Amino acid sequence: MASERLRKGIVPMKAVTGPLPDEGDESWAYEIKWDGYRAIAHVGLEGVQFQSSNLLDLTPRWPELGQIGRDVHASSAILDGEVVALAPDGAPRFELLQRGEVPVTYVAFDVLSVDGRSTMRLPYEERRRVLVDLVTPGDHWIVPANHLGGGQELLQAAARTSRANGRRRGARSRCAGSRSS
Repeated sequence: MASERLRKGIVPMKAVTGPLPDEGDESWAYEIKWDGYRAIAHVGLEGVQFQSSNLLDLTPRWPELGQIGRDVHASSAILDGEVVALAPDGAPRFELLQRGEVPVTYVAFDVLSVDGRSTMRLPYEERRRVLVDLVTPGDHWIVPANHLGGGQELLQAAARTSRANGRRRGARSRCAGSRSS
């Protein structure tokens, strides 16, 4: 079944660069953009499989992520996130990830499916609630906070702490287009 999932493949929706809104900032949700490998997690009764954005199987590369299923409260789920290597100061460091020098953390920032039902048509705010209820943070996986409004302040704080990028989403937006390849 694992190889079948890769053949079906889910290509993650990519963030695009854009300006902060002049008005209506409170209708946008902001998240830190983590510096790592984008990965779709297919969680099921048979285990977990991590798939790259170009449909490669990442699962063997990071065995520490293999137990995420015990903290996903559903028979099956498809999560969208980023595999990151965190430096001692908590900042993601891509070079540590590339060199494989430290254990990794999966940062789950969206949920695409729960128990075989797509969540992609749900508004972002609702998907976030589902994700927070679905995944209990563990030793090697987290669900990061998001912030409604305050984009400029978050961007400035990110820059001060070496997390120089942010991501914004319309709080009521749905996933655009199809994520299946």
